[in-house]
Amino acid sequence: MIPWTSEEHLISEEILEEAHSTFSSHFSHDAWFERTLHLSWQSALNCTFCHASPKPHLTNALAAKRSDASLGAEAYLAKQLNWKLQLSPGYLPHHIKDLVETCKKLNTITNEKVWLETLPRSGGDIALLKDHITGITIPLETVNKGIRKRLHPNISIQDVLTTFDDAKSLRKGISITLGVGENLSDIQELQHLISSNHIDKVIFNPILPHKNTQFKKSPSSFYMTRWIAETRIAFPKVEIVVGTWRGRVAEVGLFMKAGANAITKFPAVKRFNSEDAQSIEQEVKTANRNFLSTLTDVGKVAELRDTITDPETKEKLLSYLHTIQEHK
Repeated sequence: MIPWTSEEHLISEEILEEAHSTFSSHFSHDAWFERTLHLSWQSALNCTFCHASPKPHLTNALAAKRSDASLGAEAYLAKQLNWKLQLSPGYLPHHIKDLVETCKKLNTITNEKVWLETLPRSGGDIALLKDHITGITIPLETVNKGIRKRLHPNISIQDVLTTFDDAKSLRKGISITLGVGENLSDIQELQHLISSNHIDKVIFNPILPHKNTQFKKSPSSFYMTRWIAETRIAFPKVEIVVGTWRGRVAEVGLFMKAGANAITKFPAVKRFNSEDAQSIEQEVKTANRNFLSTLTDVGKVAELRDTITDPETKEKLLSYLHTIQEHK
């Protein structure tokens, strides 16, 4: 069931058809799953909307840092299942040399450069990273300056965008969280920002209700679709990635029809081959799109057992396989 069906009026057949036609004129009908690898499970920022903000029981940053084995195992999964990767440092302090080495390791495993999600970084950091990443994604969250100030009191929209000043040779992406208080009139400001900053990629994610945040409900599928479609129509060549979640997956076909290139956010390891995962693949197929990734092929995952030689990475992979095979 698509959430909040009472908001169906927010997206018309005419807008959907125009968005679909625009997409078809500039892209193949391929779609894929994009996975974000977090280096940490905690943020150093005290953001009012994020459940990853500092927690009293994690006073040591190392307690929230993921192991190299965990990252490596998930990178092998991504390669095998044809998921594209984005790396997020998690906004805890990470030495730039360690971050570069992580990017290089992921590139070696997947044979592809990753996108890097990051807050403002120095030109020196960007210079060290630029040969090992394909682009930078800025977590803008919202283009509404008043709401942005409430969500991120210490970092303005302009502060965040300064990272692009030193990233001229890299692709540029922004992530937008919908349902944090913005409305459809903010789409015009988003379009201005995309145009003036030469953005190549936009990620739309719904705010998810969480006990540690002020938000108690997510935006409707139709509301999100309106943002996707308007963005596609205005920017035919921009790559659009959209987040979905368990229990919401009936919206994926609608997102595809509105011009999305890919989906993200779905907890693909924990919910691999679940009913939701199977529904996502069916939704993509129903939208007449070719899904390059898989969220259901357990046999393809099992093939990885004998291809990894590092003991710690293999042990972590086997734990992932155990989780995945629960839905076999």
